[in-house]
Amino acid sequence: SVTWSGYDTSILSLKTGFSGFTSTATITALKAGITTITVLANDGRGASATCVVTAIQRVDTIEMPETYTIYVGKSATLDFKALPDNAQDKTIEWSSSNTTIASVNATTGLIKGLKPGTVTITAKATDGSGTTAKCELTVLQHVTSITLNSNTLDMYTNNGANVNTAQLYAKTILPEGASNTKLGWTSDR
Repeated sequence: SVTWSGYDTSILSLKTGFSGFTSTATITALKAGITTITVLANDGRGASATCVVTAIQRVDTIEMPETYTIYVGKSATLDFKALPDNAQDKTIEWSSSNTTIASVNATTGLIKGLKPGTVTITAKATDGSGTTAKCELTVLQHVTSITLNSNTLDMYTNNGANVNTAQLYAKTILPEGASNTKLGWTSDR
């Protein structure tokens, strides 16, 4: 028989057993840290062996916005935080559910709006924990061109009394499918 000892019980737990004639230990990490396990033969001769165990904290949460909006042709990076703070590897791999609407750089997380629509941007921890977070990204299209029904209007007045009226309106708004086609009207006077 053998005795297992010397390890920090706040870092790991150890359950001993036998498999045939071999003594075994099932180890469970409890928190991040380094500890040494010593196994000592109980035959009085002093034979022993040690194993240094490093318990590594993995990412268990990724915090980032649940929704985000960007315009076609624009780029942005989502603010995120990989937790807990003592996670050893906080590297994130990024992906887009539809790369024709929005692309995302897999390592930097830089997002670019390509065409109007909605996609899911996924952040996944690369530490083997399987931890993910998702953001619904809406890509909008800016108005790029407005054509009016007339570029000039001749209006007549008779000593301040309005003699005629005219209607000015947007004949075309491009591109078709622009996200917000409401127009604001102003005058230089």
